[in-house]
Amino acid sequence: MRLMLDMTIDSMNPPTQAALIAIFSALVCMVAIPALSALARIIGLVDSPNYRKRHAGSIPLIGGIAIATAITITMWTFGFFRENQFLIIIASLLAVLGALDDKIDISPRYRLIVQVSVGLAIVYIGGKQIDSVGDLIGNGMINLSGIAAVIFTIMCSVGVFNSINMIDGIDGLASSLVLITAAALFILAGLGGDTASALVIASLIGACLAFLTFNLSVFGASNKVFLGDAGSLFLGFFLLWFFVTLTQGNNATLSPVVAGWLFGVPLVDTVSVIVSRLIGGQSPFAAGRDHIHHRLLDNGISAGQTLRILLAYHGLLVVVGMLCNKYPQSEPYLFWMFVSLTVTHFVVLRHIFRVTPVKSVTGKQSGPV
Repeated sequence: MRLMLDMTIDSMNPPTQAALIAIFSALVCMVAIPALSALARIIGLVDSPNYRKRHAGSIPLIGGIAIATAITITMWTFGFFRENQFLIIIASLLAVLGALDDKIDISPRYRLIVQVSVGLAIVYIGGKQIDSVGDLIGNGMINLSGIAAVIFTIMCSVGVFNSINMIDGIDGLASSLVLITAAALFILAGLGGDTASALVIASLIGACLAFLTFNLSVFGASNKVFLGDAGSLFLGFFLLWFFVTLTQGNNATLSPVVAGWLFGVPLVDTVSVIVSRLIGGQSPFAAGRDHIHHRLLDNGISAGQTLRILLAYHGLLVVVGMLCNKYPQSEPYLFWMFVSLTVTHFVVLRHIFRVTPVKSVTGKQSGPV
């Protein structure tokens, strides 16, 4: 059957290939979620409400595992596993570690060690690192080399992982933001002739769409599932991998500066919250209701409205980035526009919306996952 699928997909044009892969990945994910949910309830891999989490009942934390399962099976079925084995193996291991974290609450220190280790693995096993950050000030490309490139790659790894984790605060938010970013990466990779990357991203798009139907209770509240830290790590690594893949090298199809715009809301919000906590003398990784989605909710905006507002906000940033990607001369302007946007976001969060104090809690912490 696999051989027949390989032969069939090879005869298709890239858009049809991508559609088939996305549909297959979505179907596998939709089959995996009910089975994994039942197992999660048996072993206690569920999320219960607390002062920060206001959902009803205990929800299975298997969304990330289901997405990982769907993408792995899809890549193997269509013959893409071998050339993407580092990506799939590392991402799947992270999903397993994330599920373990969901179950037993690994300390932030060990989670940070895992994230740094992933950054090192990208460089020394995956053979990729961030050598260029683009033209930030209008004097030409700023290039990194040696240990500077390794350190910056590790910093970006930690940043992406924590940004996805921290923005995962209401139903559908993190996965929808990732979906929008993945769609943009898919389009830019395809336009740039990187069909191989586009097809892998298509499998991510399909799996995320399937997950969202359960996370947003399309099939009823009793079938709701959450991403969990497994999902934050898995999706974070996928985005990180393609940000690095598409922005670096002579055949790069994505501007490093535009990559920041495509990451959009998670990046802007995480930077703003961390700076705000440091100014307030708090741990940047303490648990609290001080992210943009928390502030909107605490000011009387419903969860549904908050989701729509943030998706529109993120979508706008992504569209701006995509439109400017083909104009390399715009990089300095884009960079300083993004800095200004982040400062504005910070000011709005800190001085306009009502502040809910960050609390120190025993149990799970936000931050390194």
